Amino acid sequence: MTRGGYRKGAGRPKGTTKGEGMPTKVVRVSVDISKDEIDNIQTLKDILNHWEDRVILEDNPRYYYLKQMLEEIRALGY
Repeated sequence: MTRGGYRKGAGRPKGTTKGEGMPTKVVRVSVDISKDEIDNIQTLKDILNHWEDRVILEDNPRYYYLKQMLEEIRALGY
């Protein structure tokens, strides 16, 4: 008989999420960052990908500052 802890084989396997099936890891985040901001990281990546694709398709000088901003954000690792 064991005391406390968890049952062998109970719960989801480590490194999996509930819905998407993507691997996860535990990180500490500053309390200044809201839960909404954390939850929207993937949406932010999708928006960056969309605008990066659009900038590549259109070689327009009006996108100069947008290209510069995308390069700076990508340099941060997004």
